[in-house]
Amino acid sequence: GGAGAAARVHGVSRASRYRAGGHFAPHRDGVIQPREGERSFLTMLVYLTGDGGARRFAGGETAFVRDDGDGLEYGAFDADADVLARVAPEAGAVLVFLQDQLHSGLPVRPAPDADADVRQAPRREGA
Repeated sequence: GGAGAAARVHGVSRASRYRAGGHFAPHRDGVIQPREGERSFLTMLVYLTGDGGARRFAGGETAFVRDDGDGLEYGAFDADADVLARVAPEAGAVLVFLQDQLHSGLPVRPAPDADADVRQAPRREGA
């Protein structure tokens, strides 16, 4: 049959944490069927970290990947040529999209100044 009306938000959630080098290959999110006759069709990402003034990482964008049958799902892809759009993680931001959209978690990198939280005071002459 056809598409039904939205009924409710189901109670299934997942939490993911990516460290430096962490990523998620292009994929589609799985459908959840909490009750007979119901199925999920949207994914909602809630970003818990972002720049917020104390950014400890770079990268980690959610990337929407072209879906033209070239076998990009769970395979290698070119982050420049194959990515249609990127959403940078920002603490508190929410991203909602259809579960069947091909997407990826781009690699997380240490921020260039991640270790610069402790700074030395300049030395004074004669000190």
